[in-house]
This record gives sequence, C-alpha cells and structure tokens, in this order.
Amino acid sequence: MSHALPGVPLAANEPAYPVLIYSHGGGFRRQNTDKALELASHGYVVMSVDHPWTTASVFPNGQVVVGTGVCADTHACFQPTLTNGIRDLQFVSDELSRLNTADVPFAGRLDLERLGVFGFSLGCVMVAEFCRIDPRCKALVLFDCGPTLDLSTNLSQLGLQKPFLSMNDAISVGPVPPTLLGRPLPIPGSAEWVAASRSLFTHAINNAYWFQIQDSGHQSFQDRGTLISDPSLTIDPTPASRAQSLAIRACTVSFFDKYLKNQDDHLLDNPAAVHTNIINFQSK
Repeated sequence: MSHALPGVPLAANEPAYPVLIYSHGGGFRRQNTDKALELASHGYVVMSVDHPWTTASVFPNGQVVVGTGVCADTHACFQPTLTNGIRDLQFVSDELSRLNTADVPFAGRLDLERLGVFGFSLGCVMVAEFCRIDPRCKALVLFDCGPTLDLSTNLSQLGLQKPFLSMNDAISVGPVPPTLLGRPLPIPGSAEWVAASRSLFTHAINNAYWFQIQDSGHQSFQDRGTLISDPSLTIDPTPASRAQSLAIRACTVSFFDKYLKNQDDHLLDNPAAVHTNIINFQSK
C-alpha cells in the first residue's frame, strides 16, 4: 500500500520547502520509496534521478531505455561514470531553478538555499562528490556506501567538509562477486567494507555522524531489504527489518531537519537510546 497520491497540490502551511535529491545504487530511482515518502511527509520536496547505469528508465512518452554497465576496475575506468553521475545531479539542480521560476505547482515553492542529497551504495560516491564541489549542496546522507567512496580519489584524499550522516550495515554474509579497483569487493559489514566511510568521517572536522545498524545487510538500506525483507522478494517484513527501516528513516529526517531547517530534535545526540539496533555511533 502506498501513502502517495498523484496530482495532489503542494501543502500550503509553508511558503517554500527544502529540496532533496536521491541518487540510486544498482537499480533505479524508485528503490528507496520509504525514505522519499517519509521525507515528503516532513515537509521536503524529494527528487530522484535515473543515472545511466539504471536498470531501465521509462520516459513520459513510453520510451524504455535500458541502462549501461559500470566499469570500476580502475579510477580511470570509473571516471566517466562518476562524471556523468555528478552531471546528472547538477542538471537536476539546474532544472529545479527553472521549475522554481516557471512551473506549476513548484514555482516559488522550492527553497533551493536548503538543498540536500542522499544516496545508496554506488549513489553515495555521486552525492558525496557533488556535495564536495557544488556550493548549492548543504548536507547529505549516505546509505551503506561500502567501498564505493574509494572510487573518488578526491574524497579519499581530501575528505568532505559538509554536514553528513553515514549509516552502515553490520552483517558479514559471504563474499560479493564483483570487483572494485581491481580487487574483489569486501564482505558487507566487515571492517574492510566500512573502511571508506570511516575514513570520510575521520577526515571531517565537524558536523559528521557515523553508525551501523545491528543485523542489517546492504539491502536493508533500500525498499527490498526493509519493506520486503528478502532478496528473493517472497518474505514479508520482519519485526527486525521494520525496526531497521524506522531507525534509518528517523535519523535521516532528524539530520536534514537539523541542517536544512535549523530544527534539532536531538535524536542524533544519542540515537541508540531511542533505536537500540544502532551500534558503534560516532559524532563530531
């Protein structure tokens, strides 16, 4: 059951709303609908991108475009993918300015001075690098980046001096077949898997948050894991998967409220006190 309806007007309780852009991992733009719905319910306009590596994209005229693959064997091989991903986010940001000028119902209702981004898996490196170089981006949330942040040498060497929240899985559930930078991907949840996001946290001076969610896997950070609870798409949500989704959504809203709305509910002071499945919490 969806809580979203087509064709409804924008809420009128605020003159303009902060805007968030979502960058997907392997898959497509609708893979994190629970987060988009939650954020929209808290006064955010949420946009999402189909990148060139999307599974498939359906255009308004019905045309279906199948996505391309991703080469991540070397930094040079990955650079076109990174460049295109950043350009996608920049293009959407530009289009938002146009919509805010001349579109119905968005004209004058988008507060682009309060622009944030969030990404899952491969989308993490896109939003992090976009936020690093584009002053329009004010804050970002990262859903289980794994080692994808290592695909940007700038992030590895320079870090990211924008407010960010990094949430990570905690289950080691066997090897992952693909390779990254010429090496097999580490096991999700392992120390090697979270090393890149830990490094990003270490490089940050302030306004950075990092934690893991107990018993979560990589898919727990998208609809398939939290709302369906099983890669086979046959098992209903479990109490544990619902609790994971609740913690992820609550912390995402709390973070963006703090840095885009200047409203602090202090959940991120100690999120494990409220959501006991949060472990290894760090902040600065």
